[in-house]
Amino acid sequence: MALIQALADLRARAWRTLDLGLLAQLNAPDSAALSADRAVVRRAASQELRYRDLEFTVSSATPRADGPGAGTVQIDAVIAAGPYAVVPAGAGAAAVPVPADPSRPVTLTLTWTGWRWQVADVASTPTGSAG
Repeated sequence: MALIQALADLRARAWRTLDLGLLAQLNAPDSAALSADRAVVRRAASQELRYRDLEFTVSSATPRADGPGAGTVQIDAVIAAGPYAVVPAGAGAAAVPVPADPSRPVTLTLTWTGWRWQVADVASTPTGSAG
């Protein structure tokens, strides 16, 4: 579970700082996960928004026995987003609070890219199937 929390922490940091380089560390090259995260970060940057205090918490992470094969593993995980604020640029602009998002079951597909495990895909899992 420590690996999945570390990946979740890196994702939150990339979103908070709008750092495309961190997304490249987090996600596998040319992956669906990288495309999705880049779209979120680029949209926020173009609208001059920041995600203040965004954090993800992993409450469970279980590898699937029927994984896709060598160099790839699927993990059923439950991940929650804590409360945060969307902060627009500009003096006097009001931050928009976003409530915590309760635990959400997902299936992470991780790929060994020669130097670390990176996220290739994140898929929603029907409630009760993860963890």
